[in-house]
Amino acid sequence: MRLINEPLEAAVMNGADLETGAACGLEHVKNPILLAKAVMEKSPYVYMYGKGAEALANKCQLEMVDQSYYDDEIRHALVREHGDWNAANDMADQLTADTARQIAILEKELEEAQAAVAALRRGSAEVRNALDWTGGYGVRISGSPGADQLEHGRVALSQGDYLATQALSMKAARTAANAVISATNLVARRRREAQRRAAEERRRREASRRRSSFSTSSLSSSRGGSMFGGGGIGGGSRGSFSSSSGGSRSSFSTGSGFSRSGW
Repeated sequence: MRLINEPLEAAVMNGADLETGAACGLEHVKNPILLAKAVMEKSPYVYMYGKGAEALANKCQLEMVDQSYYDDEIRHALVREHGDWNAANDMADQLTADTARQIAILEKELEEAQAAVAALRRGSAEVRNALDWTGGYGVRISGSPGADQLEHGRVALSQGDYLATQALSMKAARTAANAVISATNLVARRRREAQRRAAEERRRREASRRRSSFSTSSLSSSRGGSMFGGGGIGGGSRGSFSSSSGGSRSSFSTGSGFSRSGW
């Protein structure tokens, strides 16, 4: 509904790719919003005005109407001599209220679209992180965790289903993040196992080194005892050296039983 003889206008935007279209200065197009969509989808322009816009409407076979189509009660109330201005004001207030409700709906839809795009970006980042992940110890993340849900989320966004886009994007992010967590935990387990085996190998080598050292020490002690021990040859003592204060200073005796000399 419009007042008096003001031209009509409309604009649209696609939340998925931010493409826009607008048409202004319209006098015969029944539904300007359809023409704005046609400008976006079927013309190389973003904005069209007046007769050029209406020519596109005719080309797209949009419904055209005469000016009398826009006559309404507000217009008649305003131009009629001694018209009911109170009624016109009431109608204008109603129109303002309706417009405010439509604006609120559009603002809410815009917020949902922005939230959906943000969720899709977060999901894409998580999926990319899983694809690029490397952790060593032979651990790899197989496949593309979360990629399927992310693609479904993109389709939902292009269809204007913003709540579904958010849900699918969050699911994709969780799937990818869980894959990274699982792979990271596996790397940690393999690292601990490698460290445990390395520690066992060090202990084994240390024990082997100690046993080898002990065997060498025992062999050396055994050879020293045989060389300098008290065993004699032929049943007697090999020799002795004695000294006394009253007789000869010393004597050396052998196992044959006679004294050899005295000093």
